[in-house]
Amino acid sequence: MATNREVVLARKPDAVPEAADFAVRDCAVPDLKPGFLKVASLYQSLDPYIGSRLRGRHMGEPAPAPGEALPGFCVGEVVESADPGFAVGDRVVGEMGWCQVGLMAANDARKVAKD
Repeated sequence: MATNREVVLARKPDAVPEAADFAVRDCAVPDLKPGFLKVASLYQSLDPYIGSRLRGRHMGEPAPAPGEALPGFCVGEVVESADPGFAVGDRVVGEMGWCQVGLMAANDARKVAKD
């Protein structure tokens, strides 16, 4: 089994998130599903909306529960594809959470230049 790392919510923050609200854990690399891309993260986004999202106050989007990976966008490289519009090696941007390798919905992914 291949190993992976992800940042998860350890506890729901009461106000401004602090380091103790998060944990890093080892997990399995997810299995590829139809219509998805398996992506190796190169850059993670830390957008201001994450704080309100963690408290469940961002445009109706649910807050992650303790133990769930943090939501967020990344720039990454496709390592496996189940969509004909994307090939291994393509660089993409989209939401897949804070992890080394994760799944990104092909419909929500956007190709970006490598340079």
